[in-house]
Amino acid sequence: MSASESSPSPMRAEFAKHTAYLNELNDKRERIVKASRDVTMNSKKVIFQVHRLNKDNKDEVLTKAEKDLAAVTDQFMSRLVNELKGADFWKLRRAYTFAIQEYVEAAAFCKFCKTGSLLNLAEINATLRPLSDKYPEPLQINVLDYLLGLADVTGELMRLAIGRISDGEVEYAEKICRFVRDIYRELTLLVPLMDDNVEMKKKMEVMLQSVVKIENACYSVHVRGSEYIPLLGTSDPDYSFFSAPDIDAAMACMEDIGTITSINLWWWWILKWYHNFDKFVVVVDFEATCEKDKKINPQEIIEFPSVIVSASSGGAEAAFQTYVRPQYHPILTDYCRVLTGIQQFQVDGGRSLFEALLMHDKWLESKGVEQSKFAVVTWGDWVCRTMLNSECGLKGIRKPPYFSR
Repeated sequence: MSASESSPSPMRAEFAKHTAYLNELNDKRERIVKASRDVTMNSKKVIFQVHRLNKDNKDEVLTKAEKDLAAVTDQFMSRLVNELKGADFWKLRRAYTFAIQEYVEAAAFCKFCKTGSLLNLAEINATLRPLSDKYPEPLQINVLDYLLGLADVTGELMRLAIGRISDGEVEYAEKICRFVRDIYRELTLLVPLMDDNVEMKKKMEVMLQSVVKIENACYSVHVRGSEYIPLLGTSDPDYSFFSAPDIDAAMACMEDIGTITSINLWWWWILKWYHNFDKFVVVVDFEATCEKDKKINPQEIIEFPSVIVSASSGGAEAAFQTYVRPQYHPILTDYCRVLTGIQQFQVDGGRSLFEALLMHDKWLESKGVEQSKFAVVTWGDWVCRTMLNSECGLKGIRKPPYFSR
């Protein structure tokens, strides 16, 4: 064998160099994907932590959330910074963009809940600068990922606003409404300049839904405040619906606008005569698992609210509420969370349907309702005849007979 045959050709050497580069790049991409998963998962935990806040534990919850966010920065974002040193920012963007968006969402959510203001791009990049000072090209979150993360935070703010309304913090919900509306308005000016970015267009559609949902909730509280139920005010499912002055005001308002728990007063008295119930009516409604343009099978109840209404006056007496943990589809779809305002951690901590029905029975008994003749009122036959029947049959649960009245 000649020396020329044993020595590698220039072309083979060149391809070997490219092979080594691509192998190294693929290995780096895999490490970035793994680091991104950790950033995403732990950023979501920060968001869930913030959702636990209320007016009584705000400082405690936000302190814990900020501590968790700092841990995400130091332990997981630092791995991304280390991998993305040099000129690989844009080349590998698809591998880490969703993690960055989730991180921006968590950081912006914390900042708003603490100060009521927007976390800007310079502020969030300043938190990353100490991690990359030793590199010639420090990692900087780009404008696109920042805006996409900012669009996502409006969904969390919508859920926070709905929760605050349920706790009676209407003014705080209105503040959130104005903030989310301002973000949407400003982003509508930027989207036409983003070269038809498909991802941003989808997020703008979801953001508009969030704005409308918050506005409708705030509007309903003002216009139909007599029907407000403090569903999330306590972990105890048995608590007062209104104080005595509120009940009088509620009745005056209901007579004025012609409604009582979404039933016209005229029909109310027809129902009273037809069912011949004694003292009470129990108004029930459910929220269930759902998906946009697609039927979930089986569909399961995820929230169980109930209100005792006086048959004589039409005034609300007491309220019951609990979240129900779905068995067959335990993870809520994005559409379901947006439509209902119910968050994943709420159903994760919920009861089984059997437990929820048992709690409801005991609650009615404690109120002296179960011993009297009463009717269950719903908006349509879906609640009792369709949803409750099918799920009780599927899970082998005995449906309480009063739901068939």
